[in-house]
Amino acid sequence: MHQVLWILQFVLGLFFISNGFLFVTNPAPLAASLGPLFAPYAPWFETFLGGAEIAAGLGLILPGVFKVGSGLTPVAALLLLTVLIGAMVTHTTRGERPQIVFMGLLTILLACMVWGRWRRYPLR
Repeated sequence: MHQVLWILQFVLGLFFISNGFLFVTNPAPLAASLGPLFAPYAPWFETFLGGAEIAAGLGLILPGVFKVGSGLTPVAALLLLTVLIGAMVTHTTRGERPQIVFMGLLTILLACMVWGRWRRYPLR
């Protein structure tokens, strides 16, 4: 189970780091193709949200790699859960079903990882 949690936190960490870079860099062709996904937010909020996702994604991976501050991994996952809940609310108000389902899946995976790392199989 420890290996499954480690793979899960590594994959989720890479996902959130890459997603955070999309918000931070906000490339114009990508923003144009996504259309209304980026429209309602102020640029500073997109940068803040991207930076938070990058930091939390690194918080999922780096403590386990360097064996320092292992208690930060479930805390980073909890912070990402708050971001995901906000994203689910946003996508729900827009009526975007595929994004809601995807965010729900990510929420379940992160909640399982928090439970596993906090209670059952903490990093050593």
